Amino acid sequence: YSTSVVITNPSATDVAYGSVNFFAESGDTLDLVVESQRIIGVLPFTIRPLGSVAFTGTRDFRLTTGSVRISSTAPIGAAVEFGSAALGIAGVGENPPAVSMILPITRDAAKGVNTGVAMSNPQVAGVDVSVTLYTLDGVVPSGGSRTVQLPPNGHYAAFVNEIFPNVLVDSFQGTMVIRSLTTGKQISAVALQLGANPGEFTTLPVVPISQPSATTELLLPQFANGNGFSSSVFLVNASETATSGIVQFIDDAGIPLNLSLGGSEVSSVTASLAPVGAAVFTSSGTGALVAGWAAVNGSSTIGGMVRFTAPGLGIAGVGAARPVGAFITPVSRSVNSKFSTGIAVISTQAGGTLIMTLRDQGGVVLPNGQIAVQMAARGHIARFIEELFPAADTREFQGTLTVSSDHGPIAGMAIQLGSRAGEFTTLPVTEVR
Repeated sequence: YSTSVVITNPSATDVAYGSVNFFAESGDTLDLVVESQRIIGVLPFTIRPLGSVAFTGTRDFRLTTGSVRISSTAPIGAAVEFGSAALGIAGVGENPPAVSMILPITRDAAKGVNTGVAMSNPQVAGVDVSVTLYTLDGVVPSGGSRTVQLPPNGHYAAFVNEIFPNVLVDSFQGTMVIRSLTTGKQISAVALQLGANPGEFTTLPVVPISQPSATTELLLPQFANGNGFSSSVFLVNASETATSGIVQFIDDAGIPLNLSLGGSEVSSVTASLAPVGAAVFTSSGTGALVAGWAAVNGSSTIGGMVRFTAPGLGIAGVGAARPVGAFITPVSRSVNSKFSTGIAVISTQAGGTLIMTLRDQGGVVLPNGQIAVQMAARGHIARFIEELFPAADTREFQGTLTVSSDHGPIAGMAIQLGSRAGEFTTLPVTEVR
């Protein structure tokens, strides 16, 4: 098993100084080897404007688990990639603490599909956490609630059948609600999902309940179906009242996209969600490959995410994207190791021009590393960096990609794809400041 931490500086003017802090399950600082150097708990960093830094833990025969906390003198973006050759790679972005949150749960024991949760306590005092399981209809099964104690700076990770050993979850779909029971204390969490085949391992974001988004529209910047590729949309209702939503699929030109879903060719689907309930829509994976994006409009605030399944490569999940004027994301490519990073971008309203700029880790623009891309209103583009920048030398590359708009809000996400099972994950983007 190994872990990599990738940090970007979204400022065009300020240098970011900070540190990466590693904590064990118990909350103690971790003693581990990073970039062939042994560290005890803290790793300092300096990142130039629009640059990045990456730290990779050295593979060890000792299995060490815990959490990462990053502090900086300036706003930053960060992601952690972790996993193993057998399990696959999962990427997770920053998870702001919250008092309560909800996440989708799927388990099929016969196929090996399972969902778990990883929780961390970012405070110097212990926290009691209630964990409650709900069916898609918002009903708590018998034995579906318990309390977990998180020590100061502590961490806890388990799959749903381990958390609730007395609940029959061999074939289960629903939600899990996590709440801090300690007054004034918050927690961070992320969902873990295992697929049916080797290498199918990903994370899914959680949806805060105590700090709901002000918008009723969710933007999912990539959706694909066909040639064995499929996508699943997970919707969760973070409120105590029933709600509904419509999922619309849109192509590169900004017009409705028809795809195979539930045995029919559709360009939209409607969901009714019970209080703290959920809905899941999965495309068939059949037919010719088509791609675009999805917009979710709810009657009230809901949470959503998408999970991709790539034949022979694995699964990857990402949450809804936030509309911004410009964003930055870490990107990398290796011809020798046979992997690359792609980017998916949508224009949320009007059409116009995108400026895409490729920089090295020091924030310096690569030769031939800037292009202009025309976008339709509510249009979409998804390309790998070598396709976007064919004249730039990205054969063995690690750096950042910034995307800015001259025509209004955009949203995006990054996908990292290799050639072997498990080499498939998503990476978050950060608003440029």
